[in-house]
Amino acid sequence: MPEKHPFFAEIVTKLYEIMNNFLNNLKYVHVALINDGSLGRLVLPTQRGKARLAGVDINKERNLAVMETVLALSTQPHGYTAVEISKTMKERIGKDYSPRNASYDLRKLRGKGLVEKKKGTKKYVTTSNGLQTIIMVLSLIRNQIPKALAVLRNGNEVENKKEISQMENHYFTIKNEVKALRQLYGIKMAA
Repeated sequence: MPEKHPFFAEIVTKLYEIMNNFLNNLKYVHVALINDGSLGRLVLPTQRGKARLAGVDINKERNLAVMETVLALSTQPHGYTAVEISKTMKERIGKDYSPRNASYDLRKLRGKGLVEKKKGTKKYVTTSNGLQTIIMVLSLIRNQIPKALAVLRNGNEVENKKEISQMENHYFTIKNEVKALRQLYGIKMAA
C-alpha cells in the first residue's frame, strides 16, 4: 500500500464536507415529497364529499402552469379567485382557459391540500404545505431533472458551467475526488 499522501487528511475532510453538503441538499429536496410519499400521492385521485377529483399529473403542462400561477398569486394578502387564475393562465399558456377550468384545477389542488378556500368568500389561499410542495415539484420538474438528464446525456461536459446547480457541482467534485484517490492508491475499479 502506498504511503499516506501529505494532504490525505485534507482530502478526507473535504470529502466529508462535500458529503454533508450533499445530504443537506437532499434533506431540503425532500421532506414534503421524498419522506412521506407526497409526490406519488399527488397523481392519485381524491374524494371531496361525493365528488371524485382527478389527481394532479405533473407530467401535464397545464397542471404545472396552474401550480406556477398559484405560486405567483400566493403573495396576494387577501387570496386570489378563479377569475384571477383564469386571466393569469391565459397569459401564461396562450390558450383559452376559462374561470370554469380554473375552478376545476383549484378543486384538484384543494383535494391535495395545496390550496384552501377562505371561509365566506370565493377566494383561495395557498397552504404552507402547498407552497412547499409546489415549489419542490416546480424546482424538480423545471430545473433539477432537466439538468440532471443533461449531465447524464453529456457525461462530464456541461455546456454552460454557470448553469449547473449545487447538486451537479457536488457530483462532479465527488467524482473527481474519488478518481484522484483511486489514482493515488492505484485502485482499479471492476468493470
